[in-house]
Amino acid sequence: MNRNLVPIASLLVAGSAWAQSEPLDADALARCAQQVQQLRSEAPRLLARNAQLDEQRESIQQRQRALAAEAKGIGSEDLNAGLDYSERRRLLNDEARAFNAEIERIKDEIRAINVVKQQYAANCAQRSYRRSDFERLSPQAQAAMRAGMGGIEVPYTEP
Repeated sequence: MNRNLVPIASLLVAGSAWAQSEPLDADALARCAQQVQQLRSEAPRLLARNAQLDEQRESIQQRQRALAAEAKGIGSEDLNAGLDYSERRRLLNDEARAFNAEIERIKDEIRAINVVKQQYAANCAQRSYRRSDFERLSPQAQAAMRAGMGGIEVPYTEP
């Protein structure tokens, strides 16, 4: 084994830890503040939308069950009832397809906000910054940096 590799690997690990302990510069601090502001505005919106979608999903499923039960009572000789049932079923299927498309859009938004959260955790959390850089931030950005991630619940999607 080459003995020169061990010190180099140690220096790389030490260099990485040292870079993380460096204070954020003004640009990085502003990016971190923007990320916190984005997380503070987007996470509650996505959580609320997710709750609405849960209710909508339950409504669609209830109507699907009701239609399935109704179908058992429609005789093959009742053409008008069969046509009416088919139309309501088609409309419900259209609604379910639109719902599924909305679910995919929300999943994309949730994945994107989780990337922001991961970037904040990797680049901003527990990092110091210069007071002079902090004072140059807008009042909203200063408030976001003071609050940090405290109290933010970020939704996530199941893998």
